[in-house]
Amino acid sequence: MRFIRHTAQLVCLGALVALIGCGTVKDGLSEDNFGSKKTADPQLTSRAYQTQQQATSVSHNYSKLEMSQYLSDQVQNINGVNSSIVMLADNNAFVALMIDDTASGTHGSTPKGRSGGYSGETNNAGLVRGLYNANNPMDDNYDPNQLNLGANSYETVKHHEYLSHPFKQTIAETIRSKQPTVHDVYISANRDFLNQLNMYAQEAWKGNSLQAYLPDFNASVTKIFGTEPKP
Repeated sequence: MRFIRHTAQLVCLGALVALIGCGTVKDGLSEDNFGSKKTADPQLTSRAYQTQQQATSVSHNYSKLEMSQYLSDQVQNINGVNSSIVMLADNNAFVALMIDDTASGTHGSTPKGRSGGYSGETNNAGLVRGLYNANNPMDDNYDPNQLNLGANSYETVKHHEYLSHPFKQTIAETIRSKQPTVHDVYISANRDFLNQLNMYAQEAWKGNSLQAYLPDFNASVTKIFGTEPKP
C-alpha cells in the first residue's frame, strides 16, 4: 500500500513538472514580451506584414491616401508602442511608431543581410545633463510638426528590419483583425517617416485632404520598404 501511494505521488509530481515545463515554453511570448528565442522563423511561417513582398516584388504607386485614427489608436494600445500613426494607401496600411519600455523584445537583433548591430536613433543624454537636446545644447526650440527630434524622447529605429518579427506580427494581426479589408501592412519606427506621417496626421485632423502628399508618400515608402522581395 505504501508502494502504491509512493508511485501515485511520483506520477503526480511528474505531471506537475510537465505542466510547469509546458507553461514555461508557452510563456516565452506574452503581451509584454516579444523576445522569446522559441519564436518561429518568419521565413518558415506565414507573416501578417509585407506579405506580398515575401514572394514577389511590389510597387508603391498609390492613388489614395488617408489617415485612420481608429487603427492608430488600436496600434497605440499594444504594449511596447508609445505613439502610432496609421495611414491607408489604397488598401494597404502603413504604420509609423515610437517604442517605449512597456514591453521587451521589440527590437535589437541584427537582421539577415545587414552588418553591425542594432541601430537606435534616440539620444537621451540630455536628460542627465538637464538639456532639451544633447545633439544641439544651444537649441531649445521645438518644431510642432515633428513628433520625435531624436533627443530626450521615446525610441525610434532607423531600419524596419531591426523591429522583431513577433512585435511586427502582433501589430499587423491587430490591424487585420480590426479592418479585414486591409491587403497588406508595412511597419516602421524610422524617425523621419514618423515625423512625415505626423505632419500628414495634423492635416487630416484639420479635415484637409492628403492627396497632394501622395507623390512624397509614395517616394518615402519606396525608399524605406523597397520593392524587391524580402523573404
